[in-house]
Amino acid sequence: MSLSENSPPGTGHVGTLTPDQTKALKKLWAALFEIQQKGTITVVSEPIPVTAAAAPAVPVAAAGWGSGWFGAATPAAPVEPVVEPPLVISLSEIGLTAEDVRSALWNNVLGDNPDSLVLRFLRARKWHVGNGLLKLLNAFKWRLDQDVENVKVLGDDELDAKYPRFRQQLEMGKFYIHGTDKSNQPVV
Repeated sequence: MSLSENSPPGTGHVGTLTPDQTKALKKLWAALFEIQQKGTITVVSEPIPVTAAAAPAVPVAAAGWGSGWFGAATPAAPVEPVVEPPLVISLSEIGLTAEDVRSALWNNVLGDNPDSLVLRFLRARKWHVGNGLLKLLNAFKWRLDQDVENVKVLGDDELDAKYPRFRQQLEMGKFYIHGTDKSNQPVV
């Protein structure tokens, strides 16, 4: 059973996207490929419509002062959409190269649907493509700085040599291995 089978439409997971969410997903993928080619991208966000909170219907009193408890009801003024300035993202400012982004992307999607990875960052940034891309690139940078890929392939002895007291933390029960998956990889 996958998450999309249990999720109602519009929740932002693979298989449950609305047309607007699908559009944002495609824009983020296009921006990710463009920044790998050019090194810099300018993301222009569409105006976010701001809706005024709908006032509950106030029953008009048949007789009384000002046609109700607190005076006459006036309609809310129209609200202008919020227009954000363009967001300029540069790989050099983040400290990445196109090859770093490419390898980090492939290393992250090896065991999962690639759209799931990207959707995770879009949902975290309320479907704002520029902010989602920036957060994704910063996550890639963190993974490279922390050398996550090498930690995944090292054994207990190598990890204990590289990170002092690793084995002690393992034996204390702060984390434990549940078993192995279908390809005999440990499940922590």
